[in-house]
Amino acid sequence: MSLTYEECLDYLESIGPTFERPGLERMESFFACQDHPQPQNKIAAVHVGGTNGKGSVTTFIASILEAFGYRTGKFTGPHLKRFNERFVIDGQFISDEDFAKTLTAVREASLRFASEHPEHGALTWFELLMAMSVSYFNAAGVQACVYEVGLGGRFDATNVLQNVLVSVLTNVELDHVHILGDTREKIAFEKAGIIKPAVPLITAVQEPALRVLKERALTLNAPLLAISGATYDSQFLRDFELTIQDPSGMFTREQLQSIEFVERSLREGVIVELGLKGAYQRSNAMVAVFAAVNYLVLREKRSFGQDDLRSLLAGLKKAYWPGRFQILAEPPAILDGAHNGHGALALRRSLDELYPGKKLVFIFACFANKNHEEILQNLLRAGDRVYLPHLSNTRAIRSAFDLEGLAQKLGAKAEVTATFQEASRKGQEFLRENAGAYGERLIITGSFALIKEALPQKVEP
Repeated sequence: MSLTYEECLDYLESIGPTFERPGLERMESFFACQDHPQPQNKIAAVHVGGTNGKGSVTTFIASILEAFGYRTGKFTGPHLKRFNERFVIDGQFISDEDFAKTLTAVREASLRFASEHPEHGALTWFELLMAMSVSYFNAAGVQACVYEVGLGGRFDATNVLQNVLVSVLTNVELDHVHILGDTREKIAFEKAGIIKPAVPLITAVQEPALRVLKERALTLNAPLLAISGATYDSQFLRDFELTIQDPSGMFTREQLQSIEFVERSLREGVIVELGLKGAYQRSNAMVAVFAAVNYLVLREKRSFGQDDLRSLLAGLKKAYWPGRFQILAEPPAILDGAHNGHGALALRRSLDELYPGKKLVFIFACFANKNHEEILQNLLRAGDRVYLPHLSNTRAIRSAFDLEGLAQKLGAKAEVTATFQEASRKGQEFLRENAGAYGERLIITGSFALIKEALPQKVEP
């Protein structure tokens, strides 16, 4: 009997996400036991991991592949308003009907698998979502797919993908240290787990974490393309550095020719418009460009030309990803889910570029397990104003009063509010009364739980 959409949501809520270290044995066995074994490998994929920006890179890549005419599936997380946002084909969220149909079938398969293999048990929350994406994309006749890693890489449920043409690691920063490790090198080791033998890796990871990726890539004979330069600089789409590590010559002639062609075109000043705003998206876009180029060359077995460059640029321009430097017209605000120190620094640099010399007004909240001191230190400047609402959430939220004390130590004016709505009202009133001295928009950031409060009731694809 098919579950209704509401029953599906209740079921997912009942099992909930787990923050324990995941493993791959259950997922591998589950897919091996299907009527058509290994369905996760039916569609050639791009696999995207990293600490920050992986959702944006996934979105850029998917948009580029769509611009080339591929029916493209995209699997991402977290969702902002509805689970449907995690499953996208050609820019459209899965319908409620298909969501219910897909989860019903996957749930039944999971329970049957648990009955037949009690040593493994039923799929966990994220494993169910991963299995849903595979089922949905296959049933819909998707031709290409882009998967965002959920957590880490080595043991993430998405790492059951074997038909991966290109692996991507955006960056490595300190986040989820209780699971992934307390140094960049340890976290890099976990994230490097998605590197596949002889499969190209595209990355903007910097030293010392890059050294870990290089060693892993060498061991697996995987060619590596590293992107570096002035990541937040407005000229980054021209002034950047590419480093290739490929001692075994795994990059084909067509790949190298295409990399060189796109690199030259960017350096010569081809106009690049990004659908995703914020200075930090330049680095994400660059990673996505070279990941997509390699994927397309491997799929089509030919070098890139001018027509391909136009399609690539069209894909970058069309990309859409809510909650990431999303600019709202009414009320005037910028929403950004910066939830760790690196993300906060990237956001602040983007805001300083948009509002040079201006003080800013924030609404901020974060989860209790986040390094709130690093986030606020990177985000706030003396003279800024920040409103700190109390949020009700199933996960523990950092005390607004703790945040208030730290914000004041950093030289910002801080005020705790009872609700997000009160914070928003006070923030907008303050901006109207102090027009000119502050950036013209309220900045809402620190947690996707807060972004959910600020978004319109329905998130449009």
